[in-house]
Amino acid sequence: TSKTFEYNKKNSELNLDGNVVINDNLNQTIIKTNKIKYIKNQEKIFTYGDTEIEIEEKIFLKSTNIVYLRNKNEISSNFKTYINDNLGNNFSSKDFLFDIEKKVLKAEHVNLIDIDGNVTFFESFFADISNNEFYGKDVEISFSNKSFGNQLNEPRLYGNTFSSNQKESKISKGIFTTCKKRDGCPPWTIKAKKITHNKNKKIINYQNAWLQVYDKPIFYFPKFFHPDPTVKRQSGFL
Repeated sequence: TSKTFEYNKKNSELNLDGNVVINDNLNQTIIKTNKIKYIKNQEKIFTYGDTEIEIEEKIFLKSTNIVYLRNKNEISSNFKTYINDNLGNNFSSKDFLFDIEKKVLKAEHVNLIDIDGNVTFFESFFADISNNEFYGKDVEISFSNKSFGNQLNEPRLYGNTFSSNQKESKISKGIFTTCKKRDGCPPWTIKAKKITHNKNKKIINYQNAWLQVYDKPIFYFPKFFHPDPTVKRQSGFL
């Protein structure tokens, strides 16, 4: 539906203008924008300007100048994009490609804010949103300041690669600290070949870890662990 339309029979091209709403019942997708071009014989839809998309009442997307390939069930844009899902995750990205059928998102320069207020940046990102599985490279995680019992801390974790599912998260070549951000290196960090967060046991495990003080390695631990930020108190090594 729209305020006005123009149909070119020769090119099978439909142009809609003014409060445009596309209700794609087959793919359970609703698109709202101000102007579109629909090339029927190629099943391509181009939106112009700000665009909002709702998918299965679970995924909500805002972007600009979106391309919708109906034969491939793909939506994409090269502009700033915001995505919210029904699990409380909020994404923003430089660009994106989304597979409607598989619920797979690919994007660059992604910021993810989860339901606990943790903020994660990915240089490149891949997500299976329906299964809450995420994969990325060059990751920077800034945990909520409420984590680890001191709001003055700024707990954060950097890594090379990242993967996460319902049971655990894994980071390769990770560096962790709770020190407040400052010029120069932080007072202490834990650097490890592999960091695994067991979500069920609420434990963060480190493999081949070094405790570094002002960027100098002090202690080596083949294996090391501590409770995750949701655990109030737990006995163990201090």
